[in-house]
Amino acid sequence: MTHPAAGTMVQALRDHRAGIERIFCELAGRAVAVWNPVVMKIIVTGHQVDVGESLRGYAEERLIEGVRKYFDQAIEGHVIFSHDGPEYRTQIKVHVGKGMLWESCAADADIRQSFTEAVERLEKQLRRHKRKLRDHHASAEDAAATDED
Repeated sequence: MTHPAAGTMVQALRDHRAGIERIFCELAGRAVAVWNPVVMKIIVTGHQVDVGESLRGYAEERLIEGVRKYFDQAIEGHVIFSHDGPEYRTQIKVHVGKGMLWESCAADADIRQSFTEAVERLEKQLRRHKRKLRDHHASAEDAAATDED
């Protein structure tokens, strides 16, 4: 049995994800539309697997949460569930920026566990890339500071 508000929460997430939600504020006596930032578009598909609303909602929510930790302006995510013998295989592709496409996959007997493992691997890749960018900039600043001395 699902929670009565689950349908409205899923719809709210879809509206937000589509980027069509508008926030109106009053400024100098007139309404001004303020657009939300671009939200990652997520496509969830199944090859020889029926992807229900519960799994689709879980995948969308968990992927947004995992990617947003490291990249606020991610563009698109694609989750593919497939059945491979006795296991379920999950493949995730995320386009986080210009020229940055990340992929991960995992297989497990439980489809949710397979997805969770794939998201964790993707988060690990994103975390390492973000750390590499941060460390690279920090070392460049340190080198510039020692050159000035």
